[in-house]
Amino acid sequence: MPIKDITAFVIAGGKSTRFGQDKLLYKYNGMPLLECVTVILKKIFSSIIIITNEAEKYAYLGFETYPDLLQDVGPIAGVYTALIISRTEKNFCVAGDLPFLNADFIEYMISVSDDFDVTVPVIDGFYESLHAVYSKNCVKYIKALIEKGSNQIFRFYENCMFRKVEKSEIQKFADPALIFKNINYFEDI
Repeated sequence: MPIKDITAFVIAGGKSTRFGQDKLLYKYNGMPLLECVTVILKKIFSSIIIITNEAEKYAYLGFETYPDLLQDVGPIAGVYTALIISRTEKNFCVAGDLPFLNADFIEYMISVSDDFDVTVPVIDGFYESLHAVYSKNCVKYIKALIEKGSNQIFRFYENCMFRKVEKSEIQKFADPALIFKNINYFEDI
């Protein structure tokens, strides 16, 4: 039964400059990379929204789309937009170039997110900010961060209630190197 009280947001705003073409439309295992992500999300969430400034490219998927409310600040704009437009308190924000998502792990993250503003995986000290559960309470922290001129999402975590999902927890579900393997270069395929 899909989750109704958490919205999934796919952040699909990158320019694919390192890939050489629109990587989210590149066919991987017979379907566009973005579709690999949404197929997994549909198993978990009843509401999936794509944050993109190029809605027409992804219209064929049939999901609601919204453009970034802020321009030229990177992926943090996608998370900010998601939280502003969301109709749910909790939201799962994920990059559109993660074809190896693990549904059981995402459900686990949601199950441990109740008392936190952010629930985020951490691998060897690196936050997977575009595979995290955010509450709407994060809007004020993100806005303050951007106003200070910083656009690194993890920079506001210390200011709110956040839970690190450690490597040992992730490994119970799948290899972290695979779950968080994003496609940046054609060679990554």
